[in-house]
Amino acid sequence: MRYRPFGASGAAISNLTLSFGPGCLARGREAALDLLYSALEAGINAYRLETADSVLAEILGEALSHVDRKLVCVALTLGADRDFSAEAMTVALDRVLHFSRLGWIDIAILQEPGEHELSQQALNALKAARAADRVKLLGVAGSGDVMDAYISTGAFDVLATPFDINADWKRRNRLRAAREQDMAVIAYDFYTDRRARPRGPETVAKKGLFGLGAPKPPQRSGGPDAFGFLYRTPGWSAESICLGYVLTETTISSVIVRATDPDHLRILAETPERAQELTDLVEMGRSIDFDISEMPIDELAKKMPYMRTDDLTAACWCPTDGHLQPAELAGAFHKVGRDHGVRYETNCPVTGVLLDGNKARGVQTP
Repeated sequence: MRYRPFGASGAAISNLTLSFGPGCLARGREAALDLLYSALEAGINAYRLETADSVLAEILGEALSHVDRKLVCVALTLGADRDFSAEAMTVALDRVLHFSRLGWIDIAILQEPGEHELSQQALNALKAARAADRVKLLGVAGSGDVMDAYISTGAFDVLATPFDINADWKRRNRLRAAREQDMAVIAYDFYTDRRARPRGPETVAKKGLFGLGAPKPPQRSGGPDAFGFLYRTPGWSAESICLGYVLTETTISSVIVRATDPDHLRILAETPERAQELTDLVEMGRSIDFDISEMPIDELAKKMPYMRTDDLTAACWCPTDGHLQPAELAGAFHKVGRDHGVRYETNCPVTGVLLDGNKARGVQTP
């Protein structure tokens, strides 16, 4: 996982933001927790609550209680029911903070407010919540022209916007306008099934949360199967290609993804956007006489037979170097511990380490 600056906040956010909503509860509480633990283990430090549901908040809070709160970013969607009143949004914040025990919400995102749906009283209530450190940043999400007006007000810190492989100039200009206001940008709706299909009656899908609740009909183009390459590229899924493309837009800090099982999440988290970065790294290293070179995958497999290579697209070899991501290391320790029966207790002091010879067998608590 890679991380990018998050606007003017000074924080770093993972390339991917996991959307956590009712669909994640379909297989039960334990499956939902497993999904969140898998996200943490993949290095994802950004999460979006689709609603202010108390069960969702409680489960997310439990999963994130195992990491330093300052290292994760939690966004809450407000106005999903089209109620942007000060009272409704305050109640939603109170509910999530109570059941999650997160302490604060990093981003309160208003979902597609209309031109006259957000009153000054409601905006003042959100600003008061921010002043009280119950909310760190205010955001607005949507795709209509009214977003330009919200951006220009300077009242918001974050813009969430649809962005995909077919984004037009208007959407790209909106990203630039947001950055000129020092707003962080989060993308969603990065993938739409664009395979050519027989023409038939047009159907209108109901719009879900951030437009993610229902599949959108594929956009038809003038040519035959103009997006066919998405489905014919060896080793890549169409979804991964679209995600990798959106991540090439440096204005975007993070992309909201939806996954209800760890396997799907792993595929998204492993989107190989770093293939070009490896090439750039090698060129930079050579410019300073660093012992580094690109290595074919088959040669790497011979050199390191214990390492899985069938999911790699590029590799570099540096015999004198090594590095790790602290968040990923912590996640790996957490996973190994859980796999071996370790029980994690938060807010519990440790007064000693139980030794068996020169091996630690447990910890002593009050």
